[in-house]
Amino acid sequence: MDVLMKDPFYVGGAVSSNGLIDRKSELRRLANWIKNDGQSAAIIGEARSGKTSLLNYLSAAETGDALYGEEWSRLRFQYLDAQILGSRFDAAHFWEFTLAPIAELVKKEIDIQPAYQTCRLERFGNFVLERLFSQLQASGWRLVLLLDEFDTILLHPVLNQAEFYGGLRSLASRFTSLSLVISARQSLADLNRHTQEFSHMGSPYFNFLQEINLGAFKEKDALELLGCGNEHFTRKDRDFLLSIAGGHPFLLQAAASALWAAYEDGEKNAALRYTGTGKYLFHQAAATLRDAWRLWPPETKKAFTIIALDNVPRLLGERQFDLVVLTNSLPDYAPEIRYLETRGYISPSPALPSQWGIRAQVMLWWLAEELIQALRRKDDLGAWLQAEGWDGLLKQKEKDVLVRAAKGTGQFLKAGADTLIKVAVGVIVGTGYIP
Repeated sequence: MDVLMKDPFYVGGAVSSNGLIDRKSELRRLANWIKNDGQSAAIIGEARSGKTSLLNYLSAAETGDALYGEEWSRLRFQYLDAQILGSRFDAAHFWEFTLAPIAELVKKEIDIQPAYQTCRLERFGNFVLERLFSQLQASGWRLVLLLDEFDTILLHPVLNQAEFYGGLRSLASRFTSLSLVISARQSLADLNRHTQEFSHMGSPYFNFLQEINLGAFKEKDALELLGCGNEHFTRKDRDFLLSIAGGHPFLLQAAASALWAAYEDGEKNAALRYTGTGKYLFHQAAATLRDAWRLWPPETKKAFTIIALDNVPRLLGERQFDLVVLTNSLPDYAPEIRYLETRGYISPSPALPSQWGIRAQVMLWWLAEELIQALRRKDDLGAWLQAEGWDGLLKQKEKDVLVRAAKGTGQFLKAGADTLIKVAVGVIVGTGYIP
């Protein structure tokens, strides 16, 4: 048996520091903020967009000197995934864990021992924490707290309160000895809105953070990532992977890994390789796409659905639906369109009435199946539209057009996502639509 080559693509976990593609600009800004007076930042992006990988890179020993220069020796990092915090995990537990690197430092630095010991005795209250970070600042040390999945703290039964948010904001904004880098799926504006009940007339809790948005890979960076498989992949292979996964890092990795496996399995037929890759990506990505969709506001869902319905007939070589009433409403959703483009789900397509094409076709496959399943209830999408929060968002004429287009899509797609996967394969291998 021939020795199999190692799959160079990462699926399911954070990327190691030596495997991170792109994000050079984001890393440079983050590192500069950390080493220049301990500024704080928020990395914003959807699930599996590379947020955790970026946090890991910031604290990796093998990249420290390159990122921070001589400042590296005075930095101490602590990583905390907010998703694992138990319901009884309070502020004292939070700070005891966060300050673990300082507890190690205390063994060597006599001048900060009293302040740290007082923090332990007083269960890490905000007042004594101020004295500790003041002493750390005077001694030239800086703690960098990498707080992953920060959104989940908004649902925490103990930490989701004014004292915790206010203390975190005060310490990180007043002392250069604490630099906070959070990752979140919601923007800082959303985080401030969700916590405004605690801030009352005061400043928003998160306005001291610099925001970095992790969007989709640019095409050149996506091609660089796919070039990891250059022993196998042709330009046609890369075109196919880009068409079905767009520039989303996880979708690209999953699709590339599946195509790599098809080559390693010895599959000689290109159409079968691509079809297997498409089906694997669809099933692998379904949970991630459903989770992303769940968190989208109704306006974003509406904008994407209009664009998707505008794309299906073109892909299938069928007559376009009459979506004028819906496509004419898209200019009212400029922020949502911008968001979808940044995330790599859509890209400009002037030939279409909506002016937008689906960049990550797997998202179109997923939505098509959602609509087909919803139509089986024979309620003209009423229950689906209500569940998606579209009540009041659609005028009756818009709803009628949407339902007709969805039903037309269902008639085209008797085999559901499999039909669209065959279409994507047919475009690349040159056979056209495969019924």
